[in-house]
Amino acid sequence: MANPCELSLRFARERLPPASAPAGLDVELLAAEAGRPAHRIVELWGDAPFEATVGWSAGTSRPKDAVVSVSRGTRLGVFARTLVVKVRNTSTVENAVALAVSDGFLISRNLRQLSGTGDGTFQEIEIPAYAETLGLHLADPGSLPTARIALEDGFGVRGAIAAGDTQGSRGVPLGAAGRALVLVPAGVPWRAVFHLSF
Repeated sequence: MANPCELSLRFARERLPPASAPAGLDVELLAAEAGRPAHRIVELWGDAPFEATVGWSAGTSRPKDAVVSVSRGTRLGVFARTLVVKVRNTSTVENAVALAVSDGFLISRNLRQLSGTGDGTFQEIEIPAYAETLGLHLADPGSLPTARIALEDGFGVRGAIAAGDTQGSRGVPLGAAGRALVLVPAGVPWRAVFHLSF
């Protein structure tokens, strides 16, 4: 008798062409399904930085997508019957990206990175799915005391503004924030790092 939890595909690899900023085109790396859900460990790795959009569902609903930023490799723990993974290169070199899925339970923590250049005004940044905290990093650390992270609730009320040099080691907790904004001095490159709950 066939195992109803067996995924239709468990390994994939793709060579991604060099990309221009901010990233290359999406390439579907995996689309797999099983008869029943199970705990899955998804391992992703590449030769250079890339982003992975991972969608999964334990039932018959459409998978919820989550985007993770990967330096060279990461692991994700999901409970899934359906699993879809798309990747895109975030590097100027060809990038060999691979994925392997095994059955098992894993508590994982991942990151989503966004970047830009300050213009002296509050710039909105998209809060990714499963984000818990937001940390702000600047190319000029001396500008951090003048940088700000602002959070608004779902009604547009700005309930928190944190100075860049007062954020905790994991950044500012998001709670139920509806919008996140960063204020960075004009001309200063920044990166926002979201800590994800999976």
